[in-house]
Amino acid sequence: MRASTAKKTVVIECGGSCPTAGELNTIFSNDGYSFSSKPFVDDVPLFQFKKDGELVINQNKLFSGLINLLLASGVLLLLWLINRSGLSSLITPNASSSLLLFFFFGLIAGSSSCAALSGGIILSMSKQWQAWTQKKGKKTAKWEPHVLFNAGRIASFFLAGALLGVLGHSARTLPLHFYAVFTIAISLLMIVLGLQMLGVKQLQSLRIGLPRSLSKIGAKDPTMSNRVVPVLTGALTLLLPCGFTITTMTIALTTANILQASLIMTAFALGTAPMLLAIGLSSSELLTKPRLAQRFMIVAGILVVAFGLNNIRYQLRVLGINAPIVTSASIPASNSKLPPIVDGVQIIKLNAYSNRYDPNQITVRVGVPVRWEITDQGTSGCTNAIIAPGLFNGEIRLSPGETSIKEFTVTKPGRYTFSCWMGMVEGIIEAVQTSE
Repeated sequence: MRASTAKKTVVIECGGSCPTAGELNTIFSNDGYSFSSKPFVDDVPLFQFKKDGELVINQNKLFSGLINLLLASGVLLLLWLINRSGLSSLITPNASSSLLLFFFFGLIAGSSSCAALSGGIILSMSKQWQAWTQKKGKKTAKWEPHVLFNAGRIASFFLAGALLGVLGHSARTLPLHFYAVFTIAISLLMIVLGLQMLGVKQLQSLRIGLPRSLSKIGAKDPTMSNRVVPVLTGALTLLLPCGFTITTMTIALTTANILQASLIMTAFALGTAPMLLAIGLSSSELLTKPRLAQRFMIVAGILVVAFGLNNIRYQLRVLGINAPIVTSASIPASNSKLPPIVDGVQIIKLNAYSNRYDPNQITVRVGVPVRWEITDQGTSGCTNAIIAPGLFNGEIRLSPGETSIKEFTVTKPGRYTFSCWMGMVEGIIEAVQTSE
């Protein structure tokens, strides 16, 4: 038997009578392959024209596609509702909190932004990891890469905690632009892998492996690379800009204690593990069932591409690549939208919550100094700092129950975006040229 993934063909040479499709399905039932004497739905075009010009629609494929789209939309809606629920505001850990509280903080993270970031990576890698584990022939082998992924993640958080405990003097170890650029790079890779899952032929040859130096070591032990890649992938998720993770890192820093910081980071990582492990194991189970595997790959591919595009959109906002739309708008100074002026300074006020800013649309005058008073009403790891690249450099740090102040002057009319430091929660400041 000769198989070609490029041509999507399998040539079977028989000494006597050839086995039927049903017999082949029985033989390869544990290998994730399906055989049929008729074309599969996926092999028949969605739209095709007959010789007489009549348009024929593959209704089975159209219905299947709609189901896949609805499933993916349902998952995205669920994640959006969780993020908008403000669950994180119910748990606000600090340096004196118990490790159990950090574990529950991790559970919330694993069900929201960590699921979208780290979970998206798991989904995008599942197909490759499934191919590795199928060669072992053991049912439990499919769990191995996902356990290793979480083990690598937990180990990296423990080591990071130790490093943060040593530093113990800085509120954030890496600049915002580093997180933005790193996330864009990871997101582009996620999009490529997601398109692979959707069956884009031009990308099927791409595989993620070890660096050449480590590959030489892996050549002596073929299973080594299959184990190291999931561990390294899990370890690198430490760098993804999840607001919950950064909050935990900041608290670990303030302890200035190696052991305490390590335990805090480890407890948080353990809290994220159940959901991430469930995502990985669910993908493994679905990929072993031929009928569900195809649907899973399409739905997961849609999700991975959506996560990747959304991450890039957020991080472009952080990098300031969303220039204001300059306009010549002019409104009367008496307009109720304009803020009051006290001693020549416009006073605008904002309440910051874990999942929104109120108000999220503000109008100011061009050329008049602005005093922005922001009260922290229970922010999360994402919303506890505000950026506005078109208006001022740096960020406005927020502290629970306190009011932070930022002063600046808008020189050009237009609509300017402000957002949390991850770019996920946003608002608009409209600067107008008044008739005063």
